[in-house]
Amino acid sequence: MNEQEYWFARRRLDVGYGRRGVSPLNSKGWYSILAFIGCMLGGGLLFGFFMAQDRMLAGVVLYVLSALIGAAFV
Repeated sequence: MNEQEYWFARRRLDVGYGRRGVSPLNSKGWYSILAFIGCMLGGGLLFGFFMAQDRMLAGVVLYVLSALIGAAFV
């Protein structure tokens, strides 16, 4: 039987504190969350930069691309 390494919890942890099954269990889980947040922040900054230059379409496209890349990490 192969031992699998889980990145996120499948069930409730710390029942008294109300944490649910999306809690990272190890460093790989935390890194994937940080990568997702980084992609969202980077996409937001790119969107704001291009909106300031009146290039809305480029900003929207880059934000959607960064959102897709960030979703691939999770």
